This record gives sequence, structure tokens and C-alpha cells, in this order.
Amino acid sequence: DADRKSRERARVLRNRELARVSNERRKGKIKAMETELASMRESVTELEDSIRGLEEQNRVLRRALGDE
Repeated sequence: DADRKSRERARVLRNRELARVSNERRKGKIKAMETELASMRESVTELEDSIRGLEEQNRVLRRALGDE
């Protein structure tokens, strides 16, 4: 009976440690994805600004050519 309790306790502790490691890994992945998302959002903003600038430049050049 004592041996069975000892094995059960060891199993519970092992499971607890595995759960802790799994949770840490999951939190790390979430943190990395949040960082990547922030970077991608920043890139999108920069690209949108660039597009607006290029569209304005295109309008100016078309006016200069008399296309509008």
C-alpha cells in the first residue's frame, strides 16, 4: 500500500512538472507570436504609408504629363 502511494505521488509530481513545462512552452510561443504580430502590424503601417506616398507621386506625375 505504501509502495502504491509512493508510485502515485511520483506520478502526480511528474504530471505536475510536465504540465508546468508545457504551460511555459505555450506561454513562450504566445509571447513570440504577439511580438511577431506587433512587428507585422508595424510593417503594414509602413507599407500603407509608402503606398499613399507612391499614389500621390503617381498623381503628380500624371498631372505633369497631362493625363488627368
